[in-house]
Amino acid sequence: MNRVTADSNIYISAFLRGGKPLELLEMARAGQSELAVTEDILNEIGRVLGTRFRVPGEDVQAFREEILTFAKLVPK
Repeated sequence: MNRVTADSNIYISAFLRGGKPLELLEMARAGQSELAVTEDILNEIGRVLGTRFRVPGEDVQAFREEILTFAKLVPK
């Protein structure tokens, strides 16, 4: 199985635009790859979505929780 660590830009692109970044997340959700994420990456995703793209906090929190259903939280 492939192990992947994606930076915050991949998650943000998947959330906002879909496309190939979303395909990567869907592969992890389906168990086709193992996706790792750190607390720092999750914080960056939330900060950028909230401040730059003005995504409501509850949507950011829901996305964070969704990520943690299929990505492994690892220490930095």
